[in-house]
Amino acid sequence: MTLYLLGLPVARSDGSPVVVKPNSRFVVRGRLTTAADVYFGVRVSHANGEFAGKFRARRPAAHFENDSPFEVVFQLSDFTLDPCVRDRKNELSARPDDLILNGVWSFTVTGGPTGLEITEVELIPPDEDALK
Repeated sequence: MTLYLLGLPVARSDGSPVVVKPNSRFVVRGRLTTAADVYFGVRVSHANGEFAGKFRARRPAAHFENDSPFEVVFQLSDFTLDPCVRDRKNELSARPDDLILNGVWSFTVTGGPTGLEITEVELIPPDEDALK
């Protein structure tokens, strides 16, 4: 089994933190050479900088076509604690809501290359009307 991983830090040009609000969603755009399950994850911290957890979501290969661009929307509710930190679940946040986004990553797990390319990741804040 081979893991193909892309990781990106998150920062604003003005230096202010990127906060993941409840009901936010991530729009991930990219391309796959070979359809595969695509995982998308986030790394978050508390306002004081303390590590708060890693969370990930998955889209099955059936959502993708070979040699085609894709756009996938991940609702915040799609994310669960990443297995790599599950042994610390009692110390970490249960959800990424209201935490500071430090990084994002995406990966596929297959027997060979999938040609995963991520061209854009967008964090969409919650709809103000939905919060009322």
